[in-house]
Amino acid sequence: MRIHLLMILAVFAIAESQSLQETISPILVADRLYWFGYDGEENQAYRIVAKFHSQSELADALRLDAGIGEYAGSSWTLANILVEVDLNANGYVASWMISGPAFLISAYIDDLQQLYETGVLMYDFSASEIDAKPTAFFEQEGE
Repeated sequence: MRIHLLMILAVFAIAESQSLQETISPILVADRLYWFGYDGEENQAYRIVAKFHSQSELADALRLDAGIGEYAGSSWTLANILVEVDLNANGYVASWMISGPAFLISAYIDDLQQLYETGVLMYDFSASEIDAKPTAFFEQEGE
């Protein structure tokens, strides 16, 4: 009986400490979101969530060959900055993460924001910046 009670209390204590950590601790983003730039260009990363009017509009927005700009003598596409995509079953909704040179990422977010504001392509849009430093940055910070 005591062992069962102790096990139950331990489970609750672990769950409580996990919930406190989730509300207090910053999210550690690993290297997969870190883009190492040329000429000191900063890295920038975002998580984007959008709701589209139709499946074809969602597909157009996430075309891997869609151009997003020029940098370091080459044309960059969505495939160059895309880290992760989630297409859920709640209508034409997508969430995706991007990471790359700061000015390209900012321009991409601005373009999506304009499409949202004009009602073209999507009817809901949000973009949240992610602190995408390499893991080594956080490891050195604790020393």
